[in-house]
Amino acid sequence: MAAAPAWQTDPAMPDTLTITDNRTGATYEIPVEQGAIRATAFEQMRAAGDDHGLLVYDPAFMNTASCTSHVTYIDGDRGILLYRGYPIEELAGHSSYLETAYLLVHGELSPRTQAEELGARHHHPHTGARERQEIHRRLPPRRPGRFL
Repeated sequence: MAAAPAWQTDPAMPDTLTITDNRTGATYEIPVEQGAIRATAFEQMRAAGDDHGLLVYDPAFMNTASCTSHVTYIDGDRGILLYRGYPIEELAGHSSYLETAYLLVHGELSPRTQAEELGARHHHPHTGARERQEIHRRLPPRRPGRFL
């Protein structure tokens, strides 16, 4: 049996990817975070001083992660879609609108009574507005991306 590669057994090895640009001979150390590298790391790889740097092209997002999330998990190859650890088909098939709304606001599924209390508050015009404002406050801010 062959020995395991050093990167699997040697904790002292850096968690980086070394890239040599054969156009210029420059070498780059790119950090590897959770098994991925950031596409923006390629911006520093320029053939000329006024070059914008390399772009990463991945047709159909076949090998691209758009973000890291502690809220959702998607594995399309295995057919897994989780929201806060709950399978989406479980939420869609077995949770009420109010239970799902409670999950969005509080980050966990509620006992049915708490979801019903949330629903009762939403029927009061002023309290419902405060709850909606809280949902909007908790959403992440929009950030413009870099597009081709």
